[in-house]
Amino acid sequence: MYCEADEAQRAAKAKLDDANRSLEDLDGEVQQAADQMDTAEARLISFQTGPLSAFTELREGSKSADVEENEEEALAEEEDKAAVEAEEEDEASAAGAETAEQETAETAPTP
Repeated sequence: MYCEADEAQRAAKAKLDDANRSLEDLDGEVQQAADQMDTAEARLISFQTGPLSAFTELREGSKSADVEENEEEALAEEEDKAAVEAEEEDEASAAGAETAEQETAETAPTP
């Protein structure tokens, strides 16, 4: 009976030693994963403050430039339209004045 208990104790101690080694290995893996996570977070922050930030600024600037360009085009179109309308009014006024002169000349008594 003593031999069986001694053997059971040795088997239990061997299992305990294996479990402790597994725990140490697991601690190393956890530390390695934590280090990898820290590295990944640092790279993410670097990307967000570097290339992503620059891209966002360029994209927003591009949108602003497009809006300004569209506004300038719309203003130029309005100015062109106003100039054409003013020219048409001038032509109409000139034609009206010419017609009025002709009517006056036709209705005026000849001396």
